[in-house]
Amino acid sequence: MVVSNVRTDKETNTNKIVPSLKVAKGSPRKQLIVRGTYFPRKLYDTVPLQNLSEENSELLNKGFSSLLSRKASKSSVASVYEQLSAEAKNKVHPVKDANNNMVGYTFDFFKPGLASNSEEVCTFDNPNQMLADVRAPLRKKVVNKKDGNVTYSFVTLDAKDANGPLSRPEYKAILKQAGISEDTFRDFLVAARPTASKSQSQLDASTYIKLRYSKSVGNVTFGKNSASINELNAAINSAQVL
Repeated sequence: MVVSNVRTDKETNTNKIVPSLKVAKGSPRKQLIVRGTYFPRKLYDTVPLQNLSEENSELLNKGFSSLLSRKASKSSVASVYEQLSAEAKNKVHPVKDANNNMVGYTFDFFKPGLASNSEEVCTFDNPNQMLADVRAPLRKKVVNKKDGNVTYSFVTLDAKDANGPLSRPEYKAILKQAGISEDTFRDFLVAARPTASKSQSQLDASTYIKLRYSKSVGNVTFGKNSASINELNAAINSAQVL
């Protein structure tokens, strides 16, 4: 969800519009995010579970291991693995080194070269529709420069990436329906902040409209490029409140 905040510079006493991106929350009664109604800021870089390469199999298992090794909760002494059901544990296999020390886990789904899997996975917005192509998000190895600790974080793609959300037909269709060019939307996503500004002010409607449609942030111009302050004033003065 795109939110426009008014940010005030206290030294110069000037205002500007700062776009930000917020997560739109749903509820158990209604699924808010469904296909065809939202545009993701980022996508996970994924690989199909069928016919995994040795490299991708190792990366997926490493990331999976880091997840299962964590505590189940802040107050729990048990790991995520220890909290799994017996059925789930049958698909997860602890790996030990030559000294019989735990070094991680492997998951049946992540076997290299596996032609198919027997699990049925439903789509995120329809529990009655099964995915024909089951994919897993890739993780990358990250080494902490200070202490040398190794973690595995998700690989994400944003608007700047060739395989990001702007490359997907379902998201292109949303922009087409909204009449927004891909270049304009890409620039906006790059400029928008992922969190809201803490410095906000209340403006009257007329001032907000003029500010909203006459200011630029970086190389992004909001509203119609041809709109001048005089044109906006005329439009505001002639507008009727419904």
